[in-house]
Parts: sequence; C-alpha cells; structure tokens
Amino acid sequence: MKTTQTLILEYLSDKKSEFGQKYYINKFGLFGSFARNEQTKNSDIDIIYILEKGKKITYFELFELEKILEKRFNRKIELINFKYLNPIIKYKSLKDIIYV
Repeated sequence: MKTTQTLILEYLSDKKSEFGQKYYINKFGLFGSFARNEQTKNSDIDIIYILEKGKKITYFELFELEKILEKRFNRKIELINFKYLNPIIKYKSLKDIIYV
C-alpha cells in the first residue's frame, strides 16, 4: 500500500479518540513533505501532537505510539510535541500543518 497524505490523515482521524484516551492527545498535525505532497520513497512522516491541558505523555508511551504508527505506515515517524517544536521549524511549518 502506498502511503499518502490522505491515508495518514484518515488513520489519525480514525484513531484520534483511541489515542486521545490512551495518550491524552488532543490534536494531531501532519507537516513536512507529506503535508506538502512532496514525499519521496525515503521520506519520514512528521507528526506533531498537542496534549490535553495539564497532561503529560511518558517516554515509553511516546515510543509505543511511534512504533504503532511506524508499523501502520512502514516508515520512520517523527512524533513531536507542538509545545517543544523548534521555533524556527515551527515558524516555517505553521502554514503546512494539516490538523486532525
């Protein structure tokens, strides 16, 4: 199966409630090459997440979620907390982020 922007967004949307309950994620955002439809066969998938106010995700939980996503899409996943996104990357990526 070819990984596309639409497939990623549909999957995140379908799993949003489940992942929200388990990991306290309020919102996902796709950015980078997949958000711009400029991905190559070697592109990773860049996903930001926003947690529910006052909640935290452990390193183990984050690792677990990355592995779930990597298995689903058969690609490396860059899963980044929006709160800690590098300011330069945040500025450059804001126009490209597609939220679910």
